[in-house]
Amino acid sequence: MDISIQKAGTPNGILIRGLQPLEGLDLMEKNRSKTGFDVSNGPAKWMAAFGIKDKSLSGTVLNENNFNFSAKKVQTPQEILATPRIGVKNKEPWTSKNMRFIVKGNPYVSKLPKREMNLDTYGWL
Repeated sequence: MDISIQKAGTPNGILIRGLQPLEGLDLMEKNRSKTGFDVSNGPAKWMAAFGIKDKSLSGTVLNENNFNFSAKKVQTPQEILATPRIGVKNKEPWTSKNMRFIVKGNPYVSKLPKREMNLDTYGWL
């Protein structure tokens, strides 16, 4: 999922690659036929978990109609890491730039090795 944060024609945005469910996990698991971290630890995975199967929401303005994000801070990370982006190969200087921001140790982060997962707090205070 890309969220554009600038006016049309200006390349700038946020790509949400994974998320930790806080509610609705039963429905997400049903939609994905998966359980655990695999439900939403990647961009296509969490879109499927939410039941989004096509591009019908493309161009939707956030917080209008049935597409809402809350600005309420729910959890505070212990540490936020900046890492190189995933899947950006041979595109220097962008390949090696730390433009991917993650909650350190959160198992819902896509492509996180098991040895780096914090299974006690998931990286939250």
